[in-house]
Amino acid sequence: MKAIVCTQPGPPSVLRLDPSYPKPAPKAGHIVIRVKAIGLNRAELRSRNGDPPAKPEFTSDDLYTQTPPAILGEECVGIADDNGGSEVISKGDTVAAYFCGIGKAFDGAYAEYTTVPAQYVFKLSTTLPWELLGAIPSTFMTAYGSLFRALHIQPGDGVLVHGGTSAVGTAAIMLAKLEGCKVAATTRQESKVDSLRQIGAEAVLIDGGDESLSKQLKAHETFKDGVDHILELVGPDRIADAWACAKPFATVCITGVLTKVWALEKWSPAEGIETGKKLTTYQSARDLNSEALGKGMAKIVKAVEDGKIDVKGGIGLTLNGLESIVKGHEEMEADRVTGKIVVVLD
Repeated sequence: MKAIVCTQPGPPSVLRLDPSYPKPAPKAGHIVIRVKAIGLNRAELRSRNGDPPAKPEFTSDDLYTQTPPAILGEECVGIADDNGGSEVISKGDTVAAYFCGIGKAFDGAYAEYTTVPAQYVFKLSTTLPWELLGAIPSTFMTAYGSLFRALHIQPGDGVLVHGGTSAVGTAAIMLAKLEGCKVAATTRQESKVDSLRQIGAEAVLIDGGDESLSKQLKAHETFKDGVDHILELVGPDRIADAWACAKPFATVCITGVLTKVWALEKWSPAEGIETGKKLTTYQSARDLNSEALGKGMAKIVKAVEDGKIDVKGGIGLTLNGLESIVKGHEEMEADRVTGKIVVVLD
C-alpha cells in the first residue's frame, strides 16, 4: 500500500511517500480501515519534529512512548476492510477513529490502510462526503468532550474559546453556539476576526494586542461581567489570561497546548485560583470508551446533515492525495489556516 513515512525528525520534507509499505494484516479484535479522509492535527507536527508527547495523549500509560511510529496520523474516516471478528462493525461499514494510539503508539492514518483496536472505532450511518466527515472525529469530539463532559455548558452561558482559530477552537465555537451559548473567541491575527464572527463568535479578542483579553472582553455589553466557562486551547502557561476573563464560580478547562508548554514549574493553586473558580482538563485519548461519545458523534453528524452545523465553514483547507500531507504540514506549521485541514484520498 501507499503510505507517508517519517523515519527521522525534521521539517515537513522528512515526510516521504513509500509506494509499497506493508498493508496491515487482519487481526482479531482490530478493525482494518481503508482510509478515505484524514484530519491533520497539531500533535502530528510535534511528532514529526521529535518533540516528546505527554502521557495523557495515549489511551493508557502502558502505551506511552517517546518514539513515534513510521506512519503518523492520529485520526481518519473510512471503510471497514476487515472487522476482526467484531459483533458491532461489519466489513463495508463507514467508520471513524481518533486519538486511540494510531500515529503515536503504532502506525497511523497517513496511509491507504490502518488498523485500530475495535473498541475505539466508531460506526457511522451517514451519506456525508468524505471531505466533510474527515473534519469531524478528533476536532469536533474534542470540542464536544471539553464543552459537555468537562465544562457542562448550558443554554445562555457565556463561553470564551482561547485559541479560537485552531481546529478545535472553531468546532467549539459552532457547538457552543448551537447549544444556545454566548460565545467569545481569541485570535492572534486581526485578519482572522471576520472568519470567527462568521462561525458564531459574538466577540473576537486579539491575543497579544495592546489591551488585555479581559479588558477587551468586558468592553462588550454581553460579556461585561466575564464568562461562565473558558476553553483553554493555548496552554497552561496562559492560564492567568483566562482567569481574568472568568466570572466568580466559572470553570476553566485546559484542553490544548498550542504553546507546547505542558506544565508550569512555579505555580501555586492557592495563589493562582480565586475562591469559587474551578480548573479542569479534557483528555480525549482517555475518554474514548465512553458511550456518551458515540452518541455525541452521531448527534454531531446528524446536525451536519441537517445543516445546523457548518462543518465546511470549519475546514480551512482541503487537500487531495497522500502526497499533499506535506503541504498540509507546511500550512499548519506556518499558521496560515483557520480551522481544520482535511486530506482526501483518491
